This record gives sequence, C-alpha cells and structure tokens, in this order.
Amino acid sequence: MGADRGEPPHLLTLLEEPEAHLHPQATSALQSLLDRLPGQRVVSTHSPQLVAQVDPRDVRIFRRSGTDIEVLGLPPETAKHAAQLRRFVERPFGEVMFARAIVLCDGTSERGALPILLSAYFGCHPAGLGVSFIDCESMNREQPGIVIRAAHDLKLPWFAFTDRDEAGELALGKIVHPGTSDLLTPESPEVIMSGEKQIEQMLIDAGYTQEIEQDAADSGIEIGSGRKPHLKFLRANKAWAVEQVAARAMKANRTLPACIEELGQKLGAVLGIGRSAPSDAEDA
Repeated sequence: MGADRGEPPHLLTLLEEPEAHLHPQATSALQSLLDRLPGQRVVSTHSPQLVAQVDPRDVRIFRRSGTDIEVLGLPPETAKHAAQLRRFVERPFGEVMFARAIVLCDGTSERGALPILLSAYFGCHPAGLGVSFIDCESMNREQPGIVIRAAHDLKLPWFAFTDRDEAGELALGKIVHPGTSDLLTPESPEVIMSGEKQIEQMLIDAGYTQEIEQDAADSGIEIGSGRKPHLKFLRANKAWAVEQVAARAMKANRTLPACIEELGQKLGAVLGIGRSAPSDAEDA
C-alpha cells in the first residue's frame, strides 16, 4: 500500500481463516508464524484456539446488531488487565470471544456438571447455543471481576453461579457490577446460588443419591455409612464424581435442581430460547 502514490510502501497482509484444513498441532504453531510476517496483519478466523494465543487487545469482534454490524474490542481501561485476563481464562478464552453468553462458576466440578445439567434443560448442549463456562476456581479472587468487566465491555451477557454459603456471599460482595457500580449480592439478577451450600449438596438435595451410589460402585469405592456418606464421597472424588453423577441423573430423566432451572431461564431469556419439553431432552 502507498507505492502507487510515491509513498513508502506499507506492508499489509490479509488472511482469511488461515487455520482451515490444518492439523490441531499446526494451528497451535500458527500464531508464531503470523508474528514473523512483516508489516500489518489482518486475520479473520473462527478458531478459538488461534484467538486464545493472541493478545486480547488485538482482537476485534464483529457482531450483528439489528441491521448493523458492531465492531467490539476491549477498551484501554480493561486492556490494562488483558494479560492477567488471558492467563486466568487461557483455556476457554477463545471460546469466550465467540460466545453469546458466559457463566462463571466456582471450580472444575461446576464447569463439568453445569453443561450436562443444562443440556437437559435446553434439549441440546449449551455450547451449541453459544454458552461458554469459565472455572473461576473461587469467586473470592480478583479475576472474576476482571472477566465480568471484559464481558460487559464486549456486550456479552454474563452470569455467576456460586456456592450458597457464607464464603460465596462474601466473595460476591467484593465484585463490582460494571453496569451499575453496585457490589454483587445473592439478589443481583446475574447471580444464581447453588441450592443450599455447594454443588455436591445440590446433587444430594435434588435426590441423586442412587446415582451417587451407582457411581461409587462402578468405581470400586466403598461409599460407607455414618454421617453424610454421599457428601463425603462426592467431596473426596469431586474432580470426576460430580460430573458423572450429573450425567447419570440426566440419563435417568431425573428432575433438575431449582437453581439449574433458574440458570436455564436466565440464559434462555438472553438467548431468546425456551426450555425443551422433558421428553425432548437429549442424553447428556
């Protein structure tokens, strides 16, 4: 560019979906190749893997708004925390940039179980509806607030699914709602509390004890007796048991916990879709 006007040429490379037909490992190396190209590069892509590798400040989202197209990016104030944001949500960061809504949750158990439970609500996997789940590890950190701010700046609907216990409520009170500047509370429209206390207790309160016992038996683990044996089993094996129990319960067409119904309703409202009939729900 510029050479035809007698100006020093400005190198500009336009690439459309360079990830097309590449092996996944080759896609991982694509960003380093793009960085070596001289001049300015403009790349269009549908690859969450590629988007996750670039600086978040370099990403622009083209989103339809009525008859118009909006171009969205992270503003300077949010961009100051971009490096921290990318490290915190590195695995799903690319998914988030393409999402229609995000759900922040307290840990890996929730990130694994919530999509399964919501699959029964919507009759399809929520990923197919554009919903992305972020494992915050704990709401009692700075990063959830940064993610919420970024979602707000990108006009991306967000919800926080957190434990209904004292720690969960205290953690919410440290997060500022970017739209209202108020601190989050259990009554905030974007907040859904997980039944009574944590997600393990939510599954028990929903009546999934038979599925818990089946999971323990299939894993060769003695569930034991005494005080709260089902809760002890789930907490001792939460890395995998919570997700498997949720899948068993949905396969058996068990009733969804009330807080999952609430989350499904709120997601459905922003996505413009309703609950599927129970008989139409797919196996998770």
